[in-house]
Amino acid sequence: MKRRIGSLLCAAALLWQSGCATAGRQAADPEIIRLSQAAHAAYAAGLSSKAAALYSQALERSRLADAPGEAARNAYNLGLCRMAAGETAEALRLFQEACVLLEPESPGLDLVLAAGAEAAMRTGDCAAAQVMAGRAVALSHDRTARCQASLVMAEIAAGEGNWSAAKRSYATACAGGDEGMPPSLCARREAIAARLMAGGALQGDVAGALQRQAEYLRTAGLYREMAAALESAGDALRDSGRHEAAFGCYERAARSLHAGGDGKGARRIVAKMAGMAARLDGARFGERLSMATRMAEEPQARTEP
Repeated sequence: MKRRIGSLLCAAALLWQSGCATAGRQAADPEIIRLSQAAHAAYAAGLSSKAAALYSQALERSRLADAPGEAARNAYNLGLCRMAAGETAEALRLFQEACVLLEPESPGLDLVLAAGAEAAMRTGDCAAAQVMAGRAVALSHDRTARCQASLVMAEIAAGEGNWSAAKRSYATACAGGDEGMPPSLCARREAIAARLMAGGALQGDVAGALQRQAEYLRTAGLYREMAAALESAGDALRDSGRHEAAFGCYERAARSLHAGGDGKGARRIVAKMAGMAARLDGARFGERLSMATRMAEEPQARTEP
């Protein structure tokens, strides 16, 4: 089954490819490398089920060959596939296995810890998530892993109402700027920024942060998530009295959802547009609302992969 692999789990952009240095001895079995490379190609093509099957075979072969470095690599990669499929508990188990197989200072351990922290948070084990995220930040081999782990810590702290800790972790995530960072990770950073702004822990415009999040998600090709961010930005703009800008965000979100096959979602947002149009002057907004209403009522063909 072809399944788009895309989420705000940013470690999903960080497949650990065979052939890189790992802890322990390098696998001598070429079958492990062949399976891993085929799995990576399938993952890159969006074939998540196929990738998971191949990574599972590579993991079993690595265990058979007593190749701990390759076993850790393939457990991590298989864990990313499980996360993409929503199998969070199984993903966490795989990330934990990879952590055990790697030496304390191994390259790649921070990637595993950051992904494990994400999985632990999603399962509701925030204490374990904070421990793994803290270790990932301390290792600091990879800036992307450090950013992801810091955002996990910021999200947990914000959920607990610990805004000062959330702000500190957010600042760590921002260190180094955007260069070389996956756009999906930048999007998540903006979502955390919006949450901190809404909580009064960070100065700035909530709607602006959400609009930046939408742009990063558009760049990443995560269009359903982009539409959700645009709707949230529209809500923030509406609540601050910026009705024209809110109308524009809703319009974009409805158009994207309809094109992606979510007619119900598009109609829900068009209803919000109607509320905005009533507060705006000029026939132009009435025409745009009429066009959006007609679009939402048309049968939609799903174009999102």
